[in-house]
Amino acid sequence: MEYLRSSYSKLPKEPGVYQFLDENNKIIYVGKAKSLRDRVSSYFVNKKLLAPKTAVMVEQIRKIRIIIVESEIESLLLEANLIKKYKPKYNIRLIDSKAYPFIRITLKHEFPAVLIARNEDDSRSVYFGPYPDSGAVRSVLRYLR
Repeated sequence: MEYLRSSYSKLPKEPGVYQFLDENNKIIYVGKAKSLRDRVSSYFVNKKLLAPKTAVMVEQIRKIRIIIVESEIESLLLEANLIKKYKPKYNIRLIDSKAYPFIRITLKHEFPAVLIARNEDDSRSVYFGPYPDSGAVRSVLRYLR
């Protein structure tokens, strides 16, 4: 679902992922939230508290696209995959994914292994991520197991 920038207060309070789009409908930022309305509102309510880079980004927002999910874990996974796919300008931490952890599932064994990996270097494995930190990956693995 898409909302105009001015309608941020109408966003649902469910967990999900939000995408900020600029005047050309290009995704400039992807984030996750326990409550979409509360998190997105924080960008617009008190601009004095924003870091300078964030304030510049907020000025470029024209639309807000949201995807509602069932849980925080799901929003974490979706956020990381969307950042990897779209490489938004303001998601600098995850654009260069070489140093960030992935979840790796091996396909070459009768019983696939679920591991943490830093590189996507095995063509006979499936990778999910990148994730912002290894703690997040361990949380997802605990959830899966």
